Amino acid sequence: MRKQLVAVVAISLLSASAFAEAPKEGWFAGVSAGAAKVNENAFRGPTYVVQSDVVSIDDKDASLQVWGGYRLADWVSMEARYSTLGEYVTNGDGIAGQDQDKTEAEALSVHMKLIWPFGDSGFDVYGQLGLGIAKWDSDFTVIEFEDGIPPINGQSRFSASGTEPAVSYGVGVRWTMIPQLTLQLAVDAYRFDGAGTFSYVTSTGPTVTKDQQVKFDADILTTSLGLQYNF
Repeated sequence: MRKQLVAVVAISLLSASAFAEAPKEGWFAGVSAGAAKVNENAFRGPTYVVQSDVVSIDDKDASLQVWGGYRLADWVSMEARYSTLGEYVTNGDGIAGQDQDKTEAEALSVHMKLIWPFGDSGFDVYGQLGLGIAKWDSDFTVIEFEDGIPPINGQSRFSASGTEPAVSYGVGVRWTMIPQLTLQLAVDAYRFDGAGTFSYVTSTGPTVTKDQQVKFDADILTTSLGLQYNF
């Protein structure tokens, strides 16, 4: 009986150690979901729309990340990541009248993670730094004044899209439940800036193209909960 009890305890301890031990090297892939938030006035419309006073802003949206990579050692890994960074809506009231700006963004990036494991507990924390490209699509709806008189039905639409260099940095805490599965809580920031040229479409006449410029400076913060599979 005593031998059986010792055997059961030994097996339990070995099993707990195996479940807690974090992966050291190898390939991995994961997915996470969470929330994203952009800085106010990150995306604004053409020259006269920029002068609008912000009436309301929806600066939060859902975010999704998919990644894959290789753990080079117990303290460092490299990964490629695709991230949706949300859609943001700003309503303004300016010299041109009412306007609404909608912009959505996504990023493709490569990251290095520096990892600090807590022994064989299965827990670790990390810091990451990444470089990549951010893609953005914008639609701006405004009321344009021509010689001080707004056109019939008033609304005009501007649209643009582009890609910009992006920088990402963040921190996270993870728990490897079993050697194959890791639960991750992460906070990441994505920063990019640039300028766009907008095509002009009026609701009262033929399409006209103008060199309307917009500059933006975006800081998007994501908080996510994810699951990673370790091969």
